[in-house]
Amino acid sequence: MGRFNFKTVLAFTAALAIVWVWFVFCVPAIFPLGKSLETWLEQRVSIFQELQLTQEALRDVELNHHTYIITGDQHQLDAFHGAAESVRHHMMVLNSMRQSDSVFGEKNRNLSGRVGILMDELKQSAEVRQKQGKPQADHLVVKSGENRELREVVRQIVRMQEDEFEAVKNKAAEYNHMIGPYPWIVVLMVLGGAGVLILRTMGGKNDSDSATTIKNLTTELNTTKEQLERLSRTDMLTEVLNLRGLEKVISVEENKITRSGGHMIAVLVNCDNFKRINESLGMATGDVILKDVARRVLATLRPSDHVARVDGNDEFIVILPDTQLAYGLRVAERIRTAVSEHPLHSLQEVEPVTVSLGVAMLPHGVSSVQEIISLTRGALRRSKQTGKNKVSLAREGGGADASINTSNEETIQTLLDISNFRTVYQPIIDLATEQVAGFEIFTRGPDGAFENPADLFRSCIENNILTNVDMNCLRLCVEMSADIAENMRVHVNLFPSTILDTPIETLIAAFPKDKGRVYCVEISEQQFIGDPSFMREHVQKLRSAGVLVAIDDIGFGRNSLETLIFLEPDVVKVDRTYVTGISEDKGKVRLLKRLTNVAKSLGAEVVAEGVERREDLPILQDLGIHFAQGFLWGELLQVLPSSAKDQRTLSK
Repeated sequence: MGRFNFKTVLAFTAALAIVWVWFVFCVPAIFPLGKSLETWLEQRVSIFQELQLTQEALRDVELNHHTYIITGDQHQLDAFHGAAESVRHHMMVLNSMRQSDSVFGEKNRNLSGRVGILMDELKQSAEVRQKQGKPQADHLVVKSGENRELREVVRQIVRMQEDEFEAVKNKAAEYNHMIGPYPWIVVLMVLGGAGVLILRTMGGKNDSDSATTIKNLTTELNTTKEQLERLSRTDMLTEVLNLRGLEKVISVEENKITRSGGHMIAVLVNCDNFKRINESLGMATGDVILKDVARRVLATLRPSDHVARVDGNDEFIVILPDTQLAYGLRVAERIRTAVSEHPLHSLQEVEPVTVSLGVAMLPHGVSSVQEIISLTRGALRRSKQTGKNKVSLAREGGGADASINTSNEETIQTLLDISNFRTVYQPIIDLATEQVAGFEIFTRGPDGAFENPADLFRSCIENNILTNVDMNCLRLCVEMSADIAENMRVHVNLFPSTILDTPIETLIAAFPKDKGRVYCVEISEQQFIGDPSFMREHVQKLRSAGVLVAIDDIGFGRNSLETLIFLEPDVVKVDRTYVTGISEDKGKVRLLKRLTNVAKSLGAEVVAEGVERREDLPILQDLGIHFAQGFLWGELLQVLPSSAKDQRTLSK
């Protein structure tokens, strides 16, 4: 009995020593940290909420502005001004928050500038409508319906919300790592009746409060992280999943299917004639339609099914786990009728809305959203080609059905035969001298259906031959560059996927070693998927080999500043949206000036695209832009002038 008491006392004394050390040395350090963490966490939540309120206010601005332009109704104008005032209020709140957070402050400074310019432009167009009345309405309706800058501002807000979520997630990991298992040691010790008695005797109430505070903070932090994670997986407009959320769903459902041996069905849903709806009724009305379509799709599904919006477009993906093909087809037909049987009542008329659908049984091992889109795209295309508002089934393995398989094989052979392609040229003008400094070479596909570049490359993506065709086009452009005078610039285009999928040595080998010309690879920001940093190593290797790298369409894509910082291009090509008609638009001047200053600070040359009027040239020259391209200097050249002198002056 004495031996038992001795061991018990020894063990209990050691346990008390551990608790005492933890309370004396750890709790005092962690308790003030908990207070600062609580403050930091409240700030993150406040920022997130204000960003969401700003986004909602911007949508109200867009809808009321577009409605006023159409109707001229004074009540709509008042509603627009009220929404604009709400945006200004939320931006003031965000600006006050940025003073205490330098990282958020830099992002918000950029957002605040863009929102200010955008609101000025919208107010100016509303004033034009008010002063000039109905005659200006048609022109302003088209302009407000194509407000890309507003869409980009909304996307930037969404990205900032995602950044707040990442910050909370990282802080949670850091905090949990720092406090380690000690709070749970405390909990275990407190469970001992004798321990509780002694701790109370020692006056351990404050220590217990500290442990409770730490536990509460950890719970609050994890709860906030879960809430923000849910929001980061949700499309802000339609409130269905976004692609990030869908990828997680696919991973979970694929694991279940692998264990159970069932099947998974995918349905690709595309809104018919959505571009026409956007142009005629405006993007705000288009957003209302997308929200309504998403609601109707959800109403036809089981609780176990999933629906996601495809990357901010007018398409949705529906995933039906553990489903037979026959049932999947019935669900697709229910979706089609749910949308088409209830037209949208717009401001002026009843607008019919329909969807086309492609259905595919997914093979085991499917791992990505892009793979699912590829498997269902052929069937969707067939629904479109046969009259729209239809459901089509993909052949086994995805793609088009067996009846058009032969046609697909012929298409692939045609597109892989580079002899069916040709090149055209657009001059690159030195704005200091208005002489030709070089040419951008474009490829054109076989005559007929594939002559249009958008149709050509869309078909390449659908048939999984984009990289092969893109490399063939690169080799053709380099071959034809022999007709360009020496010491001139030669710009060629590559898809980001081609740069990633092709060994960098193969890419570099496509350019002549004894160049005699300056070669530049253009990568369109519109085609970036995901974080631009994933291309950094490839871009650096191209530059090390003496090939310049240009980022094309800057100002259009997901995060122009982020792209420029990560990739450090030699050339920045500004999208025509920010160039065309700049002499009559002060907002464009301010935006282009900022973008130009950023590019120059990174040591990059600037090329302005879409120059069509001579009145715009003085503005571009005053901004210090180096080069320009556009139809001001003529149409695309089918054949280059034979002499170097004629090439530089575009003499006939």
